[in-house]
Formats: sequence, C-alpha cells, structure tokens
Amino acid sequence: MADSGGDEVDRAIAAIRAGRVADEVESATLDFKRQQRSRDDTAKDLAEAVSCFANSQGGTVVVGVRDRARGAEAFEGTSLDQLWLSRRIYEITHPPVIVSIEERAVDGVRLLLVSVPRSPD
Repeated sequence: MADSGGDEVDRAIAAIRAGRVADEVESATLDFKRQQRSRDDTAKDLAEAVSCFANSQGGTVVVGVRDRARGAEAFEGTSLDQLWLSRRIYEITHPPVIVSIEERAVDGVRLLLVSVPRSPD
C-alpha cells in the first residue's frame, strides 16, 4: 500500500523546491497539473487523471504546478473554486468519483490537492 498522500505530496513539493521537475517526482499515486485556459478544460483534464487514480489505487492530483519548471517557478497556482471543481469532477466522471480538495499555499501560491479514493468497483 502507498504511504499517505500527504507525506508523498510534501516530499514531492520539497523535491521540486530543491530543483527537480514535477515530472520527475510523479508516481502511480501522484500527478501534477496546470490550470488550463478555461476552467472546463481544466476540469476535463483533471477528471481524466482522477478516473485513472480511482481505477487504480487512488492518489492525489496537485493543481497549479508546471511539469517542467524547477524550483519556485514550478508553482504557478490556480484560481479554481474548490466546490465547483469537486462537483464538476463528479459530474463528468463515469462512474462518478467523489474527491476531496484541500487548498495549500506553497511559496505564496495557492495550490489545490485533489484526493482521489480507490474505486470500490
């Protein structure tokens, strides 16, 4: 079983701050995503990642991080509303996935941590 998502997220954020890129610290239970041009495009992108995690062992998607930037430059943040995003992910995933979303400030930038449970199906 994977360690708790919070520990994995904390280690990954520390690694990115230390100069690694997000792509290098992603795993089977951790993914980093940027906010897209529109919130609907972002929700669709996140729903795909959420579905993958739900159909596997669960995981965390961190929104507001650039994949290939190093250090503080990787943390670009997001303006997405947590409640809207959780509802939208539920609406567009099949079967619907209920996620929990936590806001976290990293280097003064707002990130969203989308926790995805493993699907019982």
